[in-house]
Amino acid sequence: MERVYEGMFLIRLRVREQDLAAGAQDISPEAVTEEIKKVLTTNGGEILEEEIWDKRRRLAYEIDGENEALYYRVVVRMDSKTVNKVRDLFRINDRILRFVFFVKDEEVVAN
Repeated sequence: MERVYEGMFLIRLRVREQDLAAGAQDISPEAVTEEIKKVLTTNGGEILEEEIWDKRRRLAYEIDGENEALYYRVVVRMDSKTVNKVRDLFRINDRILRFVFFVKDEEVVAN
């Protein structure tokens, strides 16, 4: 069943030595947002909205040694089975500190 989801991502700002050692091409936060969009669309998602809340926002508590992150919000229409698949892909991305998906209220989407 296709639904509308809102996703929020906290993206690492600092480049780590292991990212450079792994030979990552472009590991900027903006490149990570593009990668997120690509994962969503190649798995059948349709991006309805996207927004970078802050380029640099202080975290309430330290996550994996980070005190700041880029906050990225995306609204996407996709199948409920696809959500689980993309969650697995995002879990293994070290550049994403945290993420969450919520089912968006259809009434809000229609307005």
